[in-house]
Amino acid sequence: MDSDNLEEFLKKEHIDIAVICTPKSVSQQVAEQLVRCGIRAIWNFAPKDLKMPEEVYVENVHLNESLFSLTYYYNKMKKES
Repeated sequence: MDSDNLEEFLKKEHIDIAVICTPKSVSQQVAEQLVRCGIRAIWNFAPKDLKMPEEVYVENVHLNESLFSLTYYYNKMKKES
């Protein structure tokens, strides 16, 4: 989608939650643009924690930590069986 039409689309479709999966270098900029367009909750998969105003909820997902947990518990299960 063209970012010039983003605000119109988000308002027309009544969207207030967004998912970010961008390179680290642009994640904050993308998040700020989304907030200016009315987004109030962000599920962030970018490899950088976002700093947003208090009225915007951000769930920063750290895939590397999740992968570490997954492999740890998988290996533990293998040893126990």
